[in-house]
Amino acid sequence: MSQEDGDESLKIINKQNYISNEQLKKLFQILGKEHNPRRIIIFENKFNLYLHRLFHFYNYKELLSIGDYYNILNDTIYLMVNKLDDEEKLEIEEIQFNLIRDLAYLVKHRHYFEDYLKDKDFSIKEIIKNLDGFSANDINYGLDIYMDGRYDHIIDKFVVDFMNGNKHLIKEIMNWEEEYELED
Repeated sequence: MSQEDGDESLKIINKQNYISNEQLKKLFQILGKEHNPRRIIIFENKFNLYLHRLFHFYNYKELLSIGDYYNILNDTIYLMVNKLDDEEKLEIEEIQFNLIRDLAYLVKHRHYFEDYLKDKDFSIKEIIKNLDGFSANDINYGLDIYMDGRYDHIIDKFVVDFMNGNKHLIKEIMNWEEEYELED
């Protein structure tokens, strides 16, 4: 089954077939502790998704079409390795590269969710109280609408800068033979 690893600040649930928990921890060292969510769950395929019963939080088909996801209510990043089964045709390093890129995007997206809430003087408890009966998906979708894409270009720039500025370190952490660069 899956393995859970982590200290008090970051729990990792990951089968470790594509990226190890140790590699994830090293990537978070580069990203900085302020980007650590409470938990990260990596689903390697649709079956893993069912095993973890994520469909209770999300419409299953909707999740597959969206791919990766950050749940603000439980401070968890969900990453799907095989989002639409098209990753099966990719080499392992390409899958890992995409996983790291998606992780960088979600940690920065999480950061701006929190900033947006602080700026608007919202708290998660207030949101839950006022949106009783709404799912985490509804709340995240609502925040995306309110944020109105204002952070998208900043997040995209962060991801490109992170991937390209740390390509040598990422190559070492992932034991790749070559460095990869993310195009703008």
